[in-house]
Amino acid sequence: MAVEIFTISEAAEVMGITQKAMRRRVERRCISCQKIGGRWIVALDPDDFRKKEPTAK
Repeated sequence: MAVEIFTISEAAEVMGITQKAMRRRVERRCISCQKIGGRWIVALDPDDFRKKEPTAK
């Protein structure tokens, strides 16, 4: 499991949700996050959220 660091806007895009929804999750501490230099940084495993390409049968 490779964890990557994202800004709120990047994390929202990876997860396929709005920035507002991501900010709510940060505020509730539903995701791993930390405030660094006045900005929220989010740690995610993007493979858990990126859409998988359908495999050919």
